[in-house]
Amino acid sequence: MSQTIRNVAQLNKALEKQCYYLADKVADKVKANIEEFIKNYYREYSPEFYERTWRLLNSVVKSKPKKIANGYEVEVYIDTSIEYPSMWKGKHWNMGNTMFFANEGQHGRYATGYPHLWDEAYLDTVSNDEIYNQFVSFMNDKGIKLAIR
Repeated sequence: MSQTIRNVAQLNKALEKQCYYLADKVADKVKANIEEFIKNYYREYSPEFYERTWRLLNSVVKSKPKKIANGYEVEVYIDTSIEYPSMWKGKHWNMGNTMFFANEGQHGRYATGYPHLWDEAYLDTVSNDEIYNQFVSFMNDKGIKLAIR
């Protein structure tokens, strides 16, 4: 459906809506990428002494796009406040502890270490050609040609 834009105010309104949508969709891709790394992390180790709760996978949070000075920002993060019922040194084990050790390359009782979960997920996300190409394609479809350096 086409839309006739008659003035700068209408153009700004249309661009605001597209920017919000774009920020939200890029954040969806980032969240999915982090979740894929967590799923791979789960596959690296089969627990023998406990049952998976899937709390780590379910701790990935994506905020709604928030208007800032020059556009929108969206946060994608691990909710470190989530606690497990298990205790460590008198305190509930939380997602912050899990992410710390996962990023140190420790998973379960495997002494030689695993990949660094958060660092690798972050690096893969910021260098992910699929996310980048979808962003460029989306903007091109809207008639906005990008020169990204």
